[in-house]
Amino acid sequence: MTKQVTLLALLILPIITAFGQAGTLDPTFADNAEIKLLNFLSSEEELLTHSITDSQDRTWIAGQTFEDGDWLILLTRLDANGNYDEDFGGTGHAALNFGGNNVEEVHGLALYNEDLILAGTIEEEGVLNPFLIKYTSEGSLDTEFGENGVFVSPVEMNLSDIVIDGIGNIYMAGALLDDNIVVVKHLPDGEIDDSFGFFGASMFDFPSTDQSTGIDLDSDGNIYVFGYGTLNGTTRGQISTLAPTGAINTDFTANGRKSITWPDDKDFIVSDGLFDEATSSFYLVGRAVDEETELSNTAAVKINLDAEQDMTFNEDGWLEIDLGIGGDDFANNIIQGPGGFYLAANVAESPEGINSAIVHFNQEGQRVDAFGNSGIATINVNQLGADQALSLSTQADGKIILVGISTSDEIGIYGYAARVLTSNPLSTFGNKEWKEAQVYPNPATDHIRISGDDFTPQNVVYRIVNLQGKIVLEGRVNPFSETIPIGQLPEGAYVIQMDGFQPTKWIKTN
Repeated sequence: MTKQVTLLALLILPIITAFGQAGTLDPTFADNAEIKLLNFLSSEEELLTHSITDSQDRTWIAGQTFEDGDWLILLTRLDANGNYDEDFGGTGHAALNFGGNNVEEVHGLALYNEDLILAGTIEEEGVLNPFLIKYTSEGSLDTEFGENGVFVSPVEMNLSDIVIDGIGNIYMAGALLDDNIVVVKHLPDGEIDDSFGFFGASMFDFPSTDQSTGIDLDSDGNIYVFGYGTLNGTTRGQISTLAPTGAINTDFTANGRKSITWPDDKDFIVSDGLFDEATSSFYLVGRAVDEETELSNTAAVKINLDAEQDMTFNEDGWLEIDLGIGGDDFANNIIQGPGGFYLAANVAESPEGINSAIVHFNQEGQRVDAFGNSGIATINVNQLGADQALSLSTQADGKIILVGISTSDEIGIYGYAARVLTSNPLSTFGNKEWKEAQVYPNPATDHIRISGDDFTPQNVVYRIVNLQGKIVLEGRVNPFSETIPIGQLPEGAYVIQMDGFQPTKWIKTN
């Protein structure tokens, strides 16, 4: 894995070269390399698939590798500037193995109070079980979690994703062997919460063949699982929901599920989704597949909290983008970021191959023209090989960390990370000395105020982020009352970000 790989970072559509243009790579990332190669083992398959950025702008990246006849879990942490964080294990990366002759895969990452929860599956002798691993912020296994930092679940399931609530409970979403979606709740110490559902698990029993791809929570503790299901030859997108107790949430729909059928008899295969607290809406992304041509386009819909589809989204309710102009393309991941939402997508390359892409659209489903080329930034990591954008997260100043994998005939599959510029007001170009600010009261219930020697409330833009990295509130500080209303936020820990100031953590209570 030590051979040199020529990396190109460009827009396939008309190239914009001005430094600072939203949608271009940050040239200061990874010691001015623009793209960080994540190929720290001798294996020819290093599949770095999941990432999350903490409040210190460190990015945790995880995946799996096949080496010497066995699968291993890979975990690395980059510092704020895209270099290996040597505070993690002395090298910034680690390989974990639960034993020989088994298959281990990563399916989700989440943060709680700066600690990392890694979720995955282990398959041994045909039995598939999920596991949870907890790392402290300092980069060591939390020995008070599970058994020396690891909890292997007895529930046999195909895990898809995890989410953590404001008090540290962990929710795993996946599908059972009979293709029914299931949610399992774990307590903060990793043990299964027997009071949830049926001895810790709740299942959705529908006649369709179902797959889950993502999970999220609302401020009331309701649980939403995103995915898709196939019935009578048609694949539909789905939101399946539970009450905090694990019972079917019949306040959402009569049976707790919302199905979305794409127009023109296309299959809608959902790859990810999220709940936006600010607009009380769900955003589902994936691909719309034409049954006749078998070609897929990047697709997204917006569903309101009353389970009705927002038909004003992208003017007709359906956002479908042919990124490859005739080739296959689809979205893998959605995050909320500065000015709306960002998708990690794959786009077909002419005449062959795959390139990474980021799509930026606002709450109304309109592409943001200031980002890339009409809301689309295409990034060619390896000029002669395929690469895929798999995961996105945001740093405190609004820049996006893109993580994916690339393929080379010379060295095989390896991971990569890059930082993408955005046009939001919190972006800063070049090094800058950050000032300190305080949040009070702390804890807070209805409003917070900001104080500091150099803080003035006139036109200060703020962004409030939860500990899972999701932007839950953004705007400008009211210069008259000098307050920020936070009453609508659920209980938990948050970080406030403001241009020129250190990110500051504070607590919301009811």
